[in-house]
Amino acid sequence: MTGASALAAALGASLGPAMTPNLTSADKAHDLYEAYIFTLVLRAARHENFAVAYESITPGPAGAFTFRTGPGHIHTTMQPYSYAVLSAPTGLEFEAHVGVRVVGKSKVTHECDVLLLDRAEAVTCRARRHDPRHTKARLAVECKFYSASLGLGELRSFIGLTADIARPTIRLVSNVSSNSMARLFKSHRRLWEDYLTPGSLAEERFLGDISSELHRLQSQ
Repeated sequence: MTGASALAAALGASLGPAMTPNLTSADKAHDLYEAYIFTLVLRAARHENFAVAYESITPGPAGAFTFRTGPGHIHTTMQPYSYAVLSAPTGLEFEAHVGVRVVGKSKVTHECDVLLLDRAEAVTCRARRHDPRHTKARLAVECKFYSASLGLGELRSFIGLTADIARPTIRLVSNVSSNSMARLFKSHRRLWEDYLTPGSLAEERFLGDISSELHRLQSQ
């Protein structure tokens, strides 16, 4: 199974040589996994000719990227964190975040491990101190990093999540799998990618899927 060292190395490679992530191989593997998936979204964006820039909620050292290690509000100023701004040649702009809460159809907030959000919505939410609406999210990824197979409860929980934040394209990704995943998700028409780790075939498929999503968004 891929360990923390491989995930930490993947972060530095994807963020760029001028950026240093705050996470290292000494950090928790599930935090590193969310950050790794975030950087895959950035790689897909660059493939679709988006310019990628980095911003932080509070000033920090030059060239440092601070990943969240717990769920939070997009408008918080209590703890520093960084995010990416994706700009298309057409003028389309998104923000990519880790661990941001989103308001679902039920008006209940849910954490999105990795979220792509309309830039205008993100700016407004920070100014007004609101959580983003799920209708303004463009894609979301639920990340699961385990040393054993995924339990049925985790899979059912994800299906419930997708029912309340159905507006963005949402998928579950994991470094492992389970006997029930493919059968359950196919029957409910949910998106997933298992065995997703640095250098895997699943990584190539995920990058292709996200690239396709971004291409469609530019065509709307």
